[in-house]
Amino acid sequence: MERSPKRHLDFLDPLRGFAILLVFLYHALGAAYGMDQLSWGTWTRDFNVSGSFLLLFPATLGWMGVAVFFVISGFCIHLSFSRQQDWSLFVQRRFYRIYPPYLLVLLFFAVIYPLSRLHFNNGYDFAQIISHAFLIHNLDYRSHFGLNPSFWSVAVEVQLYALYPVVLALAGRLGWKRTMILLAAIEISLRVVESLLGGLYNASLPRFLNGSPLFYWFSWSSGVYLAERYLKGEAIQLPRLTISVLSVAVLACYFLRPISSLTFPSSRC
Repeated sequence: MERSPKRHLDFLDPLRGFAILLVFLYHALGAAYGMDQLSWGTWTRDFNVSGSFLLLFPATLGWMGVAVFFVISGFCIHLSFSRQQDWSLFVQRRFYRIYPPYLLVLLFFAVIYPLSRLHFNNGYDFAQIISHAFLIHNLDYRSHFGLNPSFWSVAVEVQLYALYPVVLALAGRLGWKRTMILLAAIEISLRVVESLLGGLYNASLPRFLNGSPLFYWFSWSSGVYLAERYLKGEAIQLPRLTISVLSVAVLACYFLRPISSLTFPSSRC
């Protein structure tokens, strides 16, 4: 039995609050200690840090709140579109909800805020503002964290919105489960290569790959898939054993460098 999408889903608010708290603690740790992660040894995390930092170790996992936000984003996007399946209206709503406030904040950091203010006396400054204005700054390492480091997620989110019709087209052709397997293969393959490059050669994929929406496509689309199941009235709660296994997997990915890039997709569950 399919259910009609509600305007407001109460269970999302605690999830958003939890994700906000995680991200806040993560950044607070970085501000206090000048580092927000345990650094890498050869293959595992290096615990040669102060005792107080180790005591606050759980806060280093706070970035997982971003993974939660990505799933919620995919979930809400699919529910929103399901209410009125009009692509023109969908694009207009997304644009006016995101771009005007984003542009206002972007201009603040680009021309007013002293620590990131651009002086436009070289090509680099113009490239920064243009790439940010067109929301493609996440595809180049020089601008990925430029102006305001948090802007990378806005660019990735918008690009994932652009890929949303592709997800629906694939689901219509292949079915939801096969589509999710395909998207998982794309994201996990990129992340495995990223982890191996880091562990073996202390290198990484080009930014246009590890900063692209493909690197987050499965994680974000998991929210779309959960929304589809919700709309059909299907159970979306994971068994306790599965949650326990996933928790162990998240910690293993966090501590072992060869699989470290898989922490993001595993933590989104």
